[in-house]
Amino acid sequence: LNQSQFKQLIYALEALDRDKEVLKLLKHHKLYKENSELLEILGNHYKKAYFHSNSKRDLNKSFEYLLMALKLAEEKNANKEIYSIAKSLAFLCLLKKDSEKIQKYANQALLEIEKDATCSLKKMEAIAEVNLFLGNIKIAEKYYEEISKMEDLQITDKINIHENAVRAYAC
Repeated sequence: LNQSQFKQLIYALEALDRDKEVLKLLKHHKLYKENSELLEILGNHYKKAYFHSNSKRDLNKSFEYLLMALKLAEEKNANKEIYSIAKSLAFLCLLKKDSEKIQKYANQALLEIEKDATCSLKKMEAIAEVNLFLGNIKIAEKYYEEISKMEDLQITDKINIHENAVRAYAC
């Protein structure tokens, strides 16, 4: 499978709650330690596991893999990956109640977002979430409202955005 097909397989298995297979496939992929996208998927997998287990081990594993992903994304100057990963790290810091690092990663995400000339869902969601993490509620609301008006938004995207916002707001 090429990388795109491999990622689709991982997402499909996650949707079917086949977590053990996801971990096995990711950790046995020959390039996973050298690929920021695969490391991000692995980090996000452990983040989701944390929501079910409330285990600090899952939270720490998520942080570890996302830090590795961020380093690789920075090395290749992949700003969309950087802001996606930095946003996830800011969220993990929110869960850990580490306000200094929330600021660090949230601001890094915002700096990288500014370099993205597109008007994509991913970008708008990142702006909304990062501002929510930083306590800029009015800005976050504005972007969540814009997202809600998008006509081609998939129901799974709506659910994920809502769940992320509720978790962040609760923290």
